[in-house]
Parts: sequence; structure tokens; C-alpha cells
Amino acid sequence: MYRPIVFINMPAFMKAYQELQRQRKSSSVSNRLFQSLKLEDQIYDAASQKVPHLKEILKCKPRSLPIFQDIVRDLFQCFYSLKPLRRPEHELSIAARSISAPLFAQFEKDADYIRLQARCRGRSFLAAEGAAEFAEKLLQQPQDLVPKHGGQKDMAQVLEQQEQIFQKMLKTLDHKKTLYDQESTDERFRSLSNQMNRVLHKAKQLEDLHRILNDSISAVAHSRAQTVQRAAEAAGQHTQGLKTLLDAWGTEPGSEQFSEMDMEILDKAQSSDLLVRIARYLGPCRELMHEQRNNGYTYRRGEKCGITLGAQIQRALSSELAYLAHPVTAPLFLHKMSRRQIRQYQRRERISLGAGDVIVCVDESGSTESDDKDAWDKAITYALVDKVGGQGRCASVIHFSSASEVSEDLFIPGQYTPEDVMNSARHFYCGGTDYEAPLRKAVSTMDSGVLSKADIVFITDGQCSISSEFQDWLCSKLSEHHASVTGVLLDSGNNFEFSLKGFCKTIYRTSELTPSEILSELVLLR
Repeated sequence: MYRPIVFINMPAFMKAYQELQRQRKSSSVSNRLFQSLKLEDQIYDAASQKVPHLKEILKCKPRSLPIFQDIVRDLFQCFYSLKPLRRPEHELSIAARSISAPLFAQFEKDADYIRLQARCRGRSFLAAEGAAEFAEKLLQQPQDLVPKHGGQKDMAQVLEQQEQIFQKMLKTLDHKKTLYDQESTDERFRSLSNQMNRVLHKAKQLEDLHRILNDSISAVAHSRAQTVQRAAEAAGQHTQGLKTLLDAWGTEPGSEQFSEMDMEILDKAQSSDLLVRIARYLGPCRELMHEQRNNGYTYRRGEKCGITLGAQIQRALSSELAYLAHPVTAPLFLHKMSRRQIRQYQRRERISLGAGDVIVCVDESGSTESDDKDAWDKAITYALVDKVGGQGRCASVIHFSSASEVSEDLFIPGQYTPEDVMNSARHFYCGGTDYEAPLRKAVSTMDSGVLSKADIVFITDGQCSISSEFQDWLCSKLSEHHASVTGVLLDSGNNFEFSLKGFCKTIYRTSELTPSEILSELVLLR
């Protein structure tokens, strides 16, 4: 039991009084763990209204987690900010110190933490979606985050209440001290001493409660770690999927601005299984092309220099050669070189004036639905459309299947939208296979003069052929237009005969190269 202290004189009292002053708390404590700028607050407010997922989460007010809204705000700040800045501990409420601080300390140890930050940094939509997904998983087991004593009492709330009582008692002590300073009587000194004893007793109680709280925080460490791991994994997968869709079908990969158009694009993309599968391959490719355009710069006389992928060691970046500095990473360098994936400087070469428009004939027969071939051929198709469109060139996509199933989508720079591209990508005949009809359509497009100096990329799974008469006619037409056909044969695992060899100048086969390598050859190194 606590024994009262008998204060003989004022100097002894003042010594105890000065010790208590260190425990005086500021009245402006916050439940927020991270600091934020006014602009960041405005961005969060806008996101909380525009992003449906976050808007729904913020409606939740769990009784067992009273600072849930502040945790969601801290999650957004952690994802969105370039460098999240923590508040000093003396500015944090007890709930923030006992719930938010251990939560984010555990999150920072998770393997998904750095990837999530890198993916969402500066992108308000992804940061909002990531915070909402993370918070939604936390709501499934909020008891793992709240330290309790005996499994019943919320120790943060108990300590918060006792802390408020303690601060009020300190104010009463200050008031009685002021009265004593005005008139130093024995009666006022006794009253002051009694109040001091009550405050010291309460301070001892708080010390015990802090110790119990720390023990409670440690007791839920294992369950909290599991909850955070599940939440981080879910947020990582969710934001990666959204980023891929936006990079594939959005106006510009990596854009920090979020608009109503982006929401419409996501709704349409998520409603189509084919668009989602195409985005897995098209999204990373468009992002690489965007980086390539940003890294490239033009010199006078038409020379151009940039960063590309290849297998030439003498042109490799220093960051790539660094792999050779250690025996553990040297095999990784050799593996990248064998796959022509080394980042290297692009030579200053004159821009070819003959680079014209592109016609892509994409096979939509039923056989391409197996092994994700339909997603791969569409990814190659619309990566080429994006590539030539960014260079001010026109593109034509010819969908083909059976002899009567042929259609064309024309993409002229400045005259089409992401929605037009998505509508074209959703198209699928699922019929037989006929090569002559799409090639006739391609020649007809060149004859009409809509496209100039056009080259043809022909993508198929190879289950067809053409007659010798048609082959002769096609070759003469290609010679007339100074055009050539590049074939992409999706024959992985089947090793078809070269059904394209009669009319294709170059043929890429998925039985020899992976689809990603073919995509790199056709688009990134083109």
C-alpha cells in the first residue's frame, strides 16, 4: 500500500513538485502517428470522397478500435508520402503509442513494406486503395491490435482515463500552490501537502498501469505480426493488380494524377477477364516503354541516345556490371545476359526516316484461348499500338478468325481514347483460322493510302497455311509497297511447322523465345 509522505518544509515539497512537472502532458496530443502537410490532407480528403473502397472503409467505426479512422489516415500517409515523418512521442496519445506505434513498427519489418511504398508513393489512388485494403484486413481481427489486461479491459482506454484524472489533479495542485505563494499559512501548506500526496499516489498508479500496458503490448506481438502480414500481403496484391490495369489501359503509365476517367477504365477493365489477363503482360511493357521514352533524349542532326535492353557487355550500365563484383550475384548477370535483359546504353544512331505505320493482324481463333495465347497476342498487339502512337505514327489492328470473320480498328494519334483501345482488345471471334482474308485486308489498307510505309506484324498460333497463288500475289504487293511481314508464332510446346515461312521476313517463335522476350524484341528494342 502507498504510504503518504510528510512534507516538513517547502524545499522538500518543491523537490517533489519539480519531479512531477516532468510528467505534465501537453493538451494537444494526437492519435495520428505521422505528420502531414496541408496539401497532403487535402489530397486525402479528395481521395476519401472519390475512391469508393476507402469511402466504405471510413464508414466503419469499431468500438474495439476507437482510433481506427486515424490508423487509416496514417496508412495513407505511410503509402503516399515520399518520406513519412513520425510525430515525437510526447505529442502522441496513449492510444497512438500503444496501438498505432506497435502496428507500424511491425509493418516496417514486413517484406511487402518497401514494395508497397514504392508502388503507391505519390499516387493518391493507389495509396487510398492500399490503405483501404490494409485496413479492411485489420477489421477482421481488431482484438490482435488492442492491448488488454486479463482479456477484458482495454488498457489504452483505462490508462487514458487515469492520465486525464492525473492531469486534472496536477492543475489542482498548481492552484493550491498559487494560493500558498500568495499567503503562506500552515493550513494552506497542509492542504497543499495532502494534494501532493494524492498526486504522487496517482503517479505511482500510472507507473504500474504503464508497466501492465507494456506487458499487454508484448503479449499480442505474435498475433499482431500475423495480422499485419496478412494485411500487407492483401494490400500488396490489390495495389499491384490495380497498378497493372492502370498501366495497361490508362492514358499514361505511372501517372500520379487520378481522374474520373481512370475510375471508368478500371471498372471496364475489371469487368472483362480477357482485359485483366492482357494487362498482366501489357502493363509492365507499357511501363518499360514509358521509362524508355523518359530516358531517351535527342541530339542535333537526328542522333538519339537512351537506355535499352540487350546482351552487349561493353554497353552495359554500371549498375548492371556491379553484379560481377561478387561471386553470389555474378550468375545473375550471366542469366540476364543470356536472356538479353541487361540494361545498356543505346547507341547514338540516326533516326530512320523510313519508320512508318504498323498493321497488326491478330489471330482470334478458338485455339488461341489455350495457354493464355489470346492474352499474349493482344498484349503484343496493343503494345505496338502504344509504341507507334507515342511516335506520332498510325496503327491498324486487323482481327481475324474464319474467312468471313475479319474486322479492322484504325488508331490515328490524337483521335482515339483508352476506351477505344479497350473495346478493340475485348473483341474476340473464337472461330476457325484463315490467313488469306486478313492479309488481303492489310493489303487493301495499304492500297487505300490510309497508312503510309506500313509494315505488317502477323500474330498467330500457326494452325493454317496459304495457297501458292496467294503467296505470289502477296509477295508482289509487299514489294510494291516496300513493306515486309514479321511473324509471331505462338507454338510453345507444340513445335509447329513454319506455316508463316512463305510470306514472313522474320519469325519469332514461342517455342524458342519466351513471349516476354518476343515482346521486348518487337516493342522495347524496336
